[in-house]
Amino acid sequence: MLRPDVASVTDLLVEPRWHRRGHGSRLLAACTDLWRGDGFVTALAWAFEADTAMRAFLTSAGWELDGVARALDMDDLLVPQVRLHTDLSSTDVSGIQQSPESNGETGALPDGADSQ
Repeated sequence: MLRPDVASVTDLLVEPRWHRRGHGSRLLAACTDLWRGDGFVTALAWAFEADTAMRAFLTSAGWELDGVARALDMDDLLVPQVRLHTDLSSTDVSGIQQSPESNGETGALPDGADSQ
């Protein structure tokens, strides 16, 4: 059981025809803003180990692998997952790390990063 101050992402998907337009980044930023407002201090997300796009998307937003792994039994096949986390108590309320030359837009992500 999670602590009451830990939020958990179960699904974060953007319709494929709307990929690479920053919708996932804005959705994740809105979630982190709401979680902070509700008193959460940490957020967790599970990603399939082979889903490099989701992992790249979350790490581009400042999330980090925490070394915890599990395997889901999907039709008698064990599919490995890794857990990522982020600290919601930071002063950056967007949840998205920006480069110094950024003008505040969050749509630019690595290739395939917004595919979830």
